[in-house]
Amino acid sequence: MVHTLRRRFLRDAPQGRGEQVCRRRVELPGAAVTWGGDGVFSGIDEVDWASMEHAYGPADDVPVLLRGLASADPAERESALDGMYGAVHHQGDVYACTLACIPFLFELAVDPDVQDRGSVVELLTSIGGFDLDEDDEAEIDEDEIEGAANYAMAAAAVTAGAGVFFELIADEDPGVRLAAPLALATLHRHPVRVLALLRERLPVEPDEEVRLALVEAAGRVALRHRPLAGRVAEWLTLLVDREHAPGLRLAALAQLARCSPDALPRDVVPVVSGLLRELRCAPGGAPEQDHQHPHPQHDQDGEQDVDAEAEPDTEPVGCAEVSRADQAVAPTLVGQLRALSAQENAGRGAPWAADLLRTLHVGLDDRVGDRTALLIDQLRSPDRWQRIDAVRMSGGLMRAWRGSYEELVALVGDQLSDPSPGWPRPPPTYWRSCSRWPPPPPTRWRPGWRPIPVAG
Repeated sequence: MVHTLRRRFLRDAPQGRGEQVCRRRVELPGAAVTWGGDGVFSGIDEVDWASMEHAYGPADDVPVLLRGLASADPAERESALDGMYGAVHHQGDVYACTLACIPFLFELAVDPDVQDRGSVVELLTSIGGFDLDEDDEAEIDEDEIEGAANYAMAAAAVTAGAGVFFELIADEDPGVRLAAPLALATLHRHPVRVLALLRERLPVEPDEEVRLALVEAAGRVALRHRPLAGRVAEWLTLLVDREHAPGLRLAALAQLARCSPDALPRDVVPVVSGLLRELRCAPGGAPEQDHQHPHPQHDQDGEQDVDAEAEPDTEPVGCAEVSRADQAVAPTLVGQLRALSAQENAGRGAPWAADLLRTLHVGLDDRVGDRTALLIDQLRSPDRWQRIDAVRMSGGLMRAWRGSYEELVALVGDQLSDPSPGWPRPPPTYWRSCSRWPPPPPTRWRPGWRPIPVAG
């Protein structure tokens, strides 16, 4: 774990500029951290930023980025966040200037006048949440010592201040409440206290997505602190059995699969399929249709039925135009990712369901039969988005595990007859993963389809 490296490098490594700045407000490791009192950016001009570097050269622009995170202008905040991830925390790297930012980021996270503080909490979690175990320590070369020391000091500094996330978990800003549970589960030294707080907060949390984050954080606690896995599994099992909200029950099942797969119910596929039906019936979900004919009908000559073709389009009106407009005003990578996410989630009744199902599949791992049955059920769903998600996930299953996939491949092929505009086509890698399996019966394919070439 990271504390092994932290002790080694805080003892042996030379005192770098980043560590000296951190020690100005944070006693490394382990002392309490004091934030506020002299303003968010008190002392920022005392730091010799120009003597440090980030991914793209001298770090003298870092104060501008930090101040940009507190701007009242959303575009300026977004540009500053993009700069933090793109240069100061480039691809997860930690530089001396990254360490020097930590006290100011904590100040921003706890200041109620700052907007988008949830993104600041996520940034702190990323900076301080990198784990290095003893195997990593043994593989470190001499020229990597400074970088490893930075990771260790970042973990120490952010962990030392992680107590503030206890208060932020009940913040008025839903974005802050969304980010705080995972920050606690990742960074706080007392996982028993964290788990107790997650259980205490769940019944009173009004936001559904935040409730899912609380459950995800419990799974993170179980993975990072294995002695607590049994306790977490008991709580998740209670949620599966007693909760009424299908989304929360699905989240609990996904985390059970992730941290305690042996605790999953034996009938996990029927249970998950039932939850997906409940999500479709929930307000905003896709309307139920004839389960035997979820796709367009065809007559005996193979022509598409006119009535089926006249079914209303489920694509939200103006979705593409909205996405293009969002990207036009969001030139940053952060903004583009946000616009793409909004485009992907437009029209979905439960946009988080796909992530929960992916987590469930990862946890089910080599249970190929269960995973195949679940994907087959999704591919027969009247909800177009559930079918799209199943197409994407089935490729990952077939690339990783051998199994009997004839029916699964045939159902994926059926999706090509969906007349809805914008139906994403599987990438070439998907068809390569299917090429090892026998083709479905010719009667399942529409006349006029041409074979897709498979790269050798």
